[in-house]
Amino acid sequence: MKNLSFRIVDPKTRAFAVMSSKTGVRKRSLAAIKTLVTDRFDEFQLFRGRLNEVEAISLTEDSKKALEHCYSSPTEALKAIKEEMKRSLKEQYGQIALRCSYCQVRDPSCWDHYLPLSRFPEFSVFPPNLLYVCSVCNTKKGDLVQEDKKRFLHAYFDNLGDSSLVIAVISFHSNVVEISFDTHPDIQGLSPLHAAVCEHFEFFDLKNLYLRKAKEYLSSILQPMQKYKSGNLSYREYLRIIEVEKSRIPVNSGKNDWKLITIDAMETHASEVIRFVNSCPMAPAPSLAPIDGWEY
Repeated sequence: MKNLSFRIVDPKTRAFAVMSSKTGVRKRSLAAIKTLVTDRFDEFQLFRGRLNEVEAISLTEDSKKALEHCYSSPTEALKAIKEEMKRSLKEQYGQIALRCSYCQVRDPSCWDHYLPLSRFPEFSVFPPNLLYVCSVCNTKKGDLVQEDKKRFLHAYFDNLGDSSLVIAVISFHSNVVEISFDTHPDIQGLSPLHAAVCEHFEFFDLKNLYLRKAKEYLSSILQPMQKYKSGNLSYREYLRIIEVEKSRIPVNSGKNDWKLITIDAMETHASEVIRFVNSCPMAPAPSLAPIDGWEY
């Protein structure tokens, strides 16, 4: 989980450019509610750190359909917004491939309306309400709203700071390696935002997603260790391997990147890992405990 910077200049003007490209009845319907929509854009900006508090409003059926059509019907103005947002994300991720704005692990392939299109059509083409996400997260979130509490983090506006939000624990049982992820105990119950981090982590099942990725990654590190250093791996050699792995993780991945969290856990549990690798010199590469039908 990491913050992204929203870099679209004058998003209200960009949204109205899409609306003004409509014709006929839709154009007239949109012109009639322009002041209302402008006020809603201002409300979005005002509540950007607590968008779960934004309430839906009543709109006529014609207005709702016209607003939804702004997104469902391709226009050059909307295409330009999406392309500019993609370019901005590529600049921020740098050498890292683009990632879903919700799980920040899988590749993004579609756009999600943070405030659902079905309930908040006035934000259908408002750039701050559009997030580039993966199909899995998009389907899971669907049209859910957050009336009772904040359940989804907004990558642009929920300031997570630079604190550790997620931790990993590594343990060894016989020839099986186990790793688990959870939100950091120090943040639980601290503030509404931290509570939202826990909700987000649980809702998008990041615990198991990180686990699946970490198992493959752990195997790629532990197998060579056990093959070439088993019985003779020193603490110094181990730390050097960890430092090399850490240096391969781009700085802009963020402090709560699953791979960096995994490496931090390997550093924290250094003695146990070394003992495990050295305990069975002729043993085959370690197996990893299966989860939810996903195994090696």
